[in-house]
Amino acid sequence: MGLFFTSSSEKLSQTEIDRALARLGFLEQSDKHKIKQMLAKRRSGGITKSDIIDVTRQLKLDRTDDVDVAEAEAARRELLDELEQDE
Repeated sequence: MGLFFTSSSEKLSQTEIDRALARLGFLEQSDKHKIKQMLAKRRSGGITKSDIIDVTRQLKLDRTDDVDVAEAEAARRELLDELEQDE
């Protein structure tokens, strides 16, 4: 194991991401799609806690998309909760 090893229990699969975003009923389908797209760019065997934090930070700062700060924060919490359930 290397210094930067991340076990699969510390990563989310696409199914787990879908499940977490599905729990956010107030989030528009297009917003969920945007979040999934951004996470997919980082996926290499799963999405880590760092990936979730970075993507939601980008969403909060980007005023050109439809995902507002509260929605990005809710997505961050839900995805991190899903990650913690997996451990």
